[in-house]
Amino acid sequence: MGLTDAVKTKLKRFDTATLLNKHLAESAGPGAVGFAPATEIMVWRGRGVAWAGAILDEIQIVLPYSGAMLTRTRAKDDARALLAFIATPEGRKHFLDSGVE
Repeated sequence: MGLTDAVKTKLKRFDTATLLNKHLAESAGPGAVGFAPATEIMVWRGRGVAWAGAILDEIQIVLPYSGAMLTRTRAKDDARALLAFIATPEGRKHFLDSGVE
């Protein structure tokens, strides 16, 4: 796109999404934009960072999530109940609210 020279001096990289969000919330100034996992951005809602929307599927990294239970757990009933709950519409809503699709 030919934008490298125009934006090169304005770019900052951060080791973690937490450091990025802290920078955006505390010192980046108006109009600053950052890219981080949705779940990390959602943690900073109401603290100076706003969710602007998802980036294109073609350029984002999609991480699949799976649920599992340890075979030697002492809390088998609780683990089964949790896994059953997250498979329900109400459980899914909790994931969606935290940025997990």
